[in-house]
Amino acid sequence: MHQAPKAKPATRPAASAAPAWADPPRWATRLLAGGALAGIALGSVSTWVHYRVTSSHGAYTSFCNVNATINCDTVVTSPHGLLLGVPVSVWAVGFYLVLLGLALRAGAGASQRRDRARADTLAWALAGSSFSAYLAAISILVLKAVCLLCAGLYAVSLLALGAAWAQASPVGEAIRRVLERWNAVRRRPLLATAVAGTAVGVLALSGWLGAQTRLTREQVFRSSPQFYDWYTNRPIIDTPIDGGYAQGPQDAPIRLVEFSDFECPHCAQAHMTLKDLLPRYRDRVRFTYHHYPLSSDCNPSMQQRGHEHACRAAVAADCAAQAGRFAPYANLLFANQGALDDASLVSYAEQTDLDVAVFEQCMRSPAPLERISQDVQLAARLGIHSTPTFFLNNRRIEGNLTFQNWLFAFAVELDKG
Repeated sequence: MHQAPKAKPATRPAASAAPAWADPPRWATRLLAGGALAGIALGSVSTWVHYRVTSSHGAYTSFCNVNATINCDTVVTSPHGLLLGVPVSVWAVGFYLVLLGLALRAGAGASQRRDRARADTLAWALAGSSFSAYLAAISILVLKAVCLLCAGLYAVSLLALGAAWAQASPVGEAIRRVLERWNAVRRRPLLATAVAGTAVGVLALSGWLGAQTRLTREQVFRSSPQFYDWYTNRPIIDTPIDGGYAQGPQDAPIRLVEFSDFECPHCAQAHMTLKDLLPRYRDRVRFTYHHYPLSSDCNPSMQQRGHEHACRAAVAADCAAQAGRFAPYANLLFANQGALDDASLVSYAEQTDLDVAVFEQCMRSPAPLERISQDVQLAARLGIHSTPTFFLNNRRIEGNLTFQNWLFAFAVELDKG
């Protein structure tokens, strides 16, 4: 008996292959490579400026130190100029070297490797531009200074992002491929744990290095022999320095005394530097502030009026100090040096939760000027003629130091070996 042949199971039509990712425009990959080269160049110059400024203990002024606002020296030597103890400009050079490698790979012949590079380039450029935006905000809002070299790097990061976006078009395809890479990592527990552990380790190391201040004299000498020789030859005074507004334990091994003027731009820079530095030392520093307004209104040693609002600002700060609010009030004065008229001084009292009526009564009384006069007389006995002037364990320092050099100076004082 003849049997009918068995019917073959129905087969699904072969799925059509996923469409290939269209070739990137050549101009985009070339622009990306050019931007990476520009970033390497700018980062290298910025690194050189950082080295010259920090190693000269104030003797070197860079070509882009134009004024108090446009000032590369202020930005690159601030505490925000370091990441994991390394200048941000060095990290920038490394970032753009990686970007250059990705750009060259993304411009190669069609292949899966090229397409992965195109997706990675977009993710890398997004990360770089985000970090650049963060640094730009710090520069403008916190440091209140603009570094031309840094601004160039910010512009390059935006250029690189635009080029990466163009070469990864359509962007949805690039995002899909980046997410696939991420999901692949998540599906591999050991690799995912390693990535997470690395991230946590970097954050922990950053915090540890940021708080690490236990340098020895030998390390300071090896790191910056010029600064070591300069600092250890600063004159030491024997005159007792009493009074002022103090914070920190009386028995702290570091005693830092400052004579300052609320209208002095260099004093504002010094204040900003110390505001970031002093918390790292906690109970090891006693910091004391003294008034030395550069105005004949309350300083007989001055031949002319000079800083128009310096004396009134000092009076206001003294009134805030009597209410136990000197530090937050001083922060506002230094942050708003262009607005130190009486109306602004009262508004700062409101912002620091002072009783405005009591504050205004204090401003009208002679007591603050008497205390300021005592500071001015003390400054005369110490031979002070400019601001800021510091005494670090009675060692005289005229002018501000960079953040790194303050670290060095504190290390010398802590290591008496």
